[in-house]
Amino acid sequence: MDDNTAQLQWTPKAAEAGQFGTWTMTVENIAMEAGTELRIELGHDRHAKTNWGLPQKDDPSGANFVQAYINDRLLAPQWIKVSGGISGRLLHISVPHAVSHGDRVSIVFGDRSQGSPGMQAQTFSQPEKAIAVYREAPGDSGAADTVLLGVLQIDVIGSRWDHWALTGPSDVVRGGELQLHLRPEDVYGNVGQLEDTTLKASITLHSWSGRKLEKVVRRTVEAEKDPWGLFSLQPLHVDLSPGYYFVTMEAEGFPHSEGHRGPHGLQGPCLPIRVHHDNTSTRTYWGYIHGHGKNSDGLGTPDDYFGFIRFSSRLDFGALTEHDHLWETSDSMWYEGYDAAERWNEDGQFVTFPAYEWAKWRRNGDGDRCVYFPSRSAAAIIRSDDGHADTPQKLFSALRPRKAMVIPHHTSMSGNPCDWKDHDDAAERLVEIYGNWGCSERSYADGNPFPVKPTWPEYASCANPQPDMAEAPEGFVQRALAMGLRLGFTAGGDDHKGHPGDNSVSVLSFGHWHYKAGLLAVGAEARSRDSLWKGLYDRATYGTTGERMLISFSVNEDPMGAELSAADDVQLLQRRTVAAAAAGTHCIAAVELLRNNEVVWRREPNTIFWETVWEDDESLDRLWMRSRDGSDFIFYYLRVIQCDGAMAWVSPIWISRQ
Repeated sequence: MDDNTAQLQWTPKAAEAGQFGTWTMTVENIAMEAGTELRIELGHDRHAKTNWGLPQKDDPSGANFVQAYINDRLLAPQWIKVSGGISGRLLHISVPHAVSHGDRVSIVFGDRSQGSPGMQAQTFSQPEKAIAVYREAPGDSGAADTVLLGVLQIDVIGSRWDHWALTGPSDVVRGGELQLHLRPEDVYGNVGQLEDTTLKASITLHSWSGRKLEKVVRRTVEAEKDPWGLFSLQPLHVDLSPGYYFVTMEAEGFPHSEGHRGPHGLQGPCLPIRVHHDNTSTRTYWGYIHGHGKNSDGLGTPDDYFGFIRFSSRLDFGALTEHDHLWETSDSMWYEGYDAAERWNEDGQFVTFPAYEWAKWRRNGDGDRCVYFPSRSAAAIIRSDDGHADTPQKLFSALRPRKAMVIPHHTSMSGNPCDWKDHDDAAERLVEIYGNWGCSERSYADGNPFPVKPTWPEYASCANPQPDMAEAPEGFVQRALAMGLRLGFTAGGDDHKGHPGDNSVSVLSFGHWHYKAGLLAVGAEARSRDSLWKGLYDRATYGTTGERMLISFSVNEDPMGAELSAADDVQLLQRRTVAAAAAGTHCIAAVELLRNNEVVWRREPNTIFWETVWEDDESLDRLWMRSRDGSDFIFYYLRVIQCDGAMAWVSPIWISRQ
């Protein structure tokens, strides 16, 4: 059969994310014998993820109804099959009789002729989304003879603007300028459709008086839309006393939607900032360091990935972590990612780290671990499936000369947990406590509001899945801390859909199992590779569920991630001074101080800013925990919960007996 002349068409060639529509695909100028099957891949699990509506053929009035025709003759439903896994969307159309070059096969996705609302497009935007079409003809040996007929492309764009997201630096020097960006978002967190290319916005800076927010600066500024669909505001001169402030905005002609009102009666988004005397203070920088592109099982090129983090999510730093398996990511693909990280790194503007994901998937407790290098010259290919680094201990050994860091993720997910039997203090300084899979801090029964998502086989085999059904208790972060492992906290997303760091939710369509990506905050002296690497290594970090809260935490004036010794300061044995402050993007519902994994106090301020100093005068002789290496220690860390359900986890501070 001559398949090179097949003519494929898809109309219309665009879709709005999450919206219902009707699309028609036609196949012409191809001969097919009876029993030949057309396979249309709207999505194909690992390497072409989507949450496009799952096609169905049995309910003409239901969503995602599909019909097929040969010329104008309707095919009976038995000639249509649907298949797909977690994010696969495959439609199989069999032809009941021979088809000639002059015939036309048409498939209508979202046929509305009998009352269907149409087919729902995937909820995340994606330029040039590929839809592959195959012909599978019966072969002489019984196996199908499969030929790719072609790949159609459709642009999935954000749907109608629904609300604003406000981004900008967390810190500014008194007398300096504050550069803010407005991101118009649809209901799914994509950059939403907004025809206007310029707008005026009223920017207000508020201070916290102890009881309420007070306006201290209000300016009307102009903004122009950039190529990424965001609006860059004219810089705002800040001549305010050092301290915390809260930035809000109103765009003229664009009222805030009811579902996105801010705290204390404010309209729209709220961004906390800190004003400093000078440039000597440690700053908070925001990043996204765990995600995938086309060179493993995600979407987009490495340049697409880094460009999105910098210009669409407007973050300070990022890392691309393609998988390490040779069958999935070749050496050249791997170096493509490393080289892109080097191109995009620009100290002072945007920082990147060469990275990859060590992912053995053996389900023996090794878990998935992301590996980060301090520079391109230190980066290497160290695979889990080549026999040289197929265990965590071999990995740690191979990385040691390169001064790399390792960060485990979704450690309590039953599909591939990290049981902490292998650990290296010098390399494994941090753990991803939250991501789009959920939170691995503790169990659902113990109050975790973001239990890890079940993997597909577990979910599919259970009619009524329970929130804790995917938990692997051996992987809880609290268990690792109780064992004496000194792990700071990060948060991320494991993005696979070309949206690293934005507010859109995961691809997987598990209803209430949707979680949006987290963000990582790092305390550093500058937006540079060296400074941010030092902040990561020192565990001067906290993770959030995606909100840019500003949080400080110290014990005896030593910051998050610090290690103290009672042998060096005997006063620690009887008294420790804990200081904490939180500035939210919404009201702070609760702040919890945990000591040795137990909540020692909980405050419920219900204000946008909160701070405290607390003296812990309980004797350490009654508190010591014993690590697995036999040494004595205690630790403190913070949990922050906003009124909108957002959370943050602040890296621990440890005290050792010796």
